[in-house]
Amino acid sequence: MEQKLPGIEVCLSPDLLYQHDLQNKTVVVVDVLRATSTMCSALFHGVKNIIPVAGIDECLTYRGKENHILAAERDAKTPEGFDYSNSPLLYHNPEVFGKTLVLSTTNGTKILSMVKGDASQVVIGAFVNIDAIAAYLKERNQSILIACAAWKGRVNMEDSLFAGGLAHRLKEHFNLLDDSARMMADLYKNINKDLYIYNTKANHFNRLKALGASADFEYCFIENAAPVVPVLHGIYLVKV
Repeated sequence: MEQKLPGIEVCLSPDLLYQHDLQNKTVVVVDVLRATSTMCSALFHGVKNIIPVAGIDECLTYRGKENHILAAERDAKTPEGFDYSNSPLLYHNPEVFGKTLVLSTTNGTKILSMVKGDASQVVIGAFVNIDAIAAYLKERNQSILIACAAWKGRVNMEDSLFAGGLAHRLKEHFNLLDDSARMMADLYKNINKDLYIYNTKANHFNRLKALGASADFEYCFIENAAPVVPVLHGIYLVKV
């Protein structure tokens, strides 16, 4: 008897999350520009763990706590009073080694807070860890929901393409259950060699370019630049 394969679904926006059952699924949270890329970068470069929080006020409750560093972003900018931001390149320095990063962002930490209570497990995905996360999910062999952070509820290019890239890597081991997964897997296959160039058409590219963060954008499309698998355990993201 042929063994039934687990499935993959893609949720292209938090506003569509209500249409998906999270029970008994591994949820992959993705916010390519820049939250999940930053989380992978930070853990890869020596941050001990990460506390993702939805609100800035909650983030500030950790101010002054030993070995904790605070970072926040709203509308792609760093709010006043924060030493660290949502730039993955900021964490390529020895000052963060062994520290706990408390992070709040516009979209990424918001959708993470939405899924963490119901999913079987929550993991973090980005192009910078795409092969590591694919290998982890193959071994876990549980149905998957790829949850895109989008931009304030609006579907965006970069998260949707990551979902396609991950679905493309897993399609021999999982069933693609919805049109979002099939469409994005096909699109990724067609443009993956020009991933960076293609995404310069994205709205968020122009936001980051205007802020002088083009280097962040380039880093976020380097596949496997930070090959860690961040998994949520309680309030902490840790690498496994």
